[in-house]
Amino acid sequence: MSQGPSMRLRAVLFFELGPALKGPLLWAALASLMILVVPIRYIMVGDIHVNGELVGQALRLNYVVAIGYSTIVFLTTLFTLCFCLDRTGTHYLRNNDLLILSRAMGRPHFYLAKMASVLIPSLAYGILAVTLFWEELYRVAGVNLSHVFILIMPLGLSMLCLVSLYFLMRNFLGNFMIFFLWLLMLPVIYVVNLWRYYAGFLREGGPLAEGINMLPQFGGIHVWSLGMVSDFFMRPESWHALANGALWSVVASVTGLFVFSKKRL
Repeated sequence: MSQGPSMRLRAVLFFELGPALKGPLLWAALASLMILVVPIRYIMVGDIHVNGELVGQALRLNYVVAIGYSTIVFLTTLFTLCFCLDRTGTHYLRNNDLLILSRAMGRPHFYLAKMASVLIPSLAYGILAVTLFWEELYRVAGVNLSHVFILIMPLGLSMLCLVSLYFLMRNFLGNFMIFFLWLLMLPVIYVVNLWRYYAGFLREGGPLAEGINMLPQFGGIHVWSLGMVSDFFMRPESWHALANGALWSVVASVTGLFVFSKKRL
């Protein structure tokens, strides 16, 4: 009897992950990883002069890490959003098999299994992207920047925050409405949080800065991550972004579980 819930949990995961591996979304996302090769081949290789002076490899590496990791974050976020749209579509609460499973295994386990079915491919895609970036940097430029693997942890936290908020909103709004809202909100969130860490007046406090501190700090998480790889991006207070992302993830997950457990299926 003790194996029953775990078997049903695996059944939901396989039920959700199976169609995704056969669809075009995964292959389109994998093909987009070729974009990561561009900054390495065009910045790290060859001579680059500014005002007649040769730019050193250390300075180039800062820009390559920033461009490369920003690209990884963008692709992983877009993949996660598309996967949320696909996995929370019309079958989200309408398929009879899913209704039976949700009642058999309990709504909390069912809800968490649905979230895991999005997070697992998202995290796997992010790990693959970081690995490809490290491998190309080592193969093309001869730079073994193993620190980039540290970026997997904050990237995973960022995607957890995104998925938990998406599933929470899915309890109240239609799927396409949430998807386009996120497409509109994410650029604002990234730009405002990056501005917060690099623009002076937003770092000095005040009502505007306090309001920005309450937003999900996806951009702040990535600034913090880049600071772990290069001192060029180091900001002493940027660790707050991790606490912010973790808090938003916990609150959104717990609230989503509560709402889903109470709503009528």
